[in-house]
Amino acid sequence: LLIEAGLAGALVGVIVGVPALRVRGFYLLVATLALHYVVLFILQALQENGPGVVGYFVKRPAFFNDDVRWYYLMLVITLVVTFLTAGYRASATGRAWLMMAQNEIAAEALGIDIRRMKLQAFVISSFLTSFAGGLVAYNIGVVNYESFPLSIAIIYIAAKIIAGLGSTSATWLGAAFVVWIPLWVTRWLSNVGGAQNANLNAQIGVLIFGLAIILFMMFAPGGLHAIIAKLAKRTTNLYRLSTRLVPARPGGRPE
Repeated sequence: LLIEAGLAGALVGVIVGVPALRVRGFYLLVATLALHYVVLFILQALQENGPGVVGYFVKRPAFFNDDVRWYYLMLVITLVVTFLTAGYRASATGRAWLMMAQNEIAAEALGIDIRRMKLQAFVISSFLTSFAGGLVAYNIGVVNYESFPLSIAIIYIAAKIIAGLGSTSATWLGAAFVVWIPLWVTRWLSNVGGAQNANLNAQIGVLIFGLAIILFMMFAPGGLHAIIAKLAKRTTNLYRLSTRLVPARPGGRPE
């Protein structure tokens, strides 16, 4: 079912990607978010004429009914997808995508087919998103049109902004940030102010999370990937400087 879900998502990516090629940048983002409501409307109509309010029940394979086994399966799948994505990013197609993201005019001048590359990006990302949605369905056991609200799409966008656009490895950090920061702040507020204001604590946690995203966009537009890259570069420069300052032994090696 996961492969079928991915192929269905890829088909939707083709259907949506062709007209979406006419827009770019912020307008493309708004168009994809607007599509979210269209899909929810269609799913709501199908659900009302099918299983009803409860939704669709999804059972895991018998071997993975144990939560520990299911966790390790999810971890392995995530690692495999991460490595495949990183490898694809290093390919000619991935480099073309990065060039398009930086300057479409220059990319087109170098002979890159902008329309084909954009459509390919739509199809691949739609496949992976639908594949992940199938895993979510297996994880929660029942799905309906309310299982995937617009807030989830916003969280995914926030995670990517925090991780850094064009980064694969830092996406893990971005996902951990958007998941753990609100939970950690809510739990800390509950310990400090008491659990009786749980709703208020949760709202404050979301508020701090939103402020963190704004600060990232203002002061670290490259996300965590850029911050880590700068720290690594400074550390390397300091190491090289320290090796030059250490007096050398007669044999030519620093002491």
